[in-house]
Amino acid sequence: NPGNNLHVSGLSHKVDSNELEVIFAKVGRVKKASVMYDPHSRESRGFGFVTMETAEEADAAITALNSTELMGKIVTVEKVRTQSICQLRQITNMFAYRCFLSGPTWPR
Repeated sequence: NPGNNLHVSGLSHKVDSNELEVIFAKVGRVKKASVMYDPHSRESRGFGFVTMETAEEADAAITALNSTELMGKIVTVEKVRTQSICQLRQITNMFAYRCFLSGPTWPR
């Protein structure tokens, strides 16, 4: 559904995907919540994505949670722009390519 995907930035490094889902579930039905992690350090990158069931619930989440404090940090909640999705796909593809290139070494 267009309009039900949210980008959440400014997250504390203590927030994980489960906590993100619990927070957003207070304002609507959450389909999925994911915090993004650095592939090397495995630490939170301070942002994530939440998919609400409907665009109306996404709007309610923005109204209720944007510019609020969560674990000592002010978070920004906004709708995902198409460009953000493309960038996320590019990052994912680049990571997969790097993993492939850095795979096992073959005997000579």
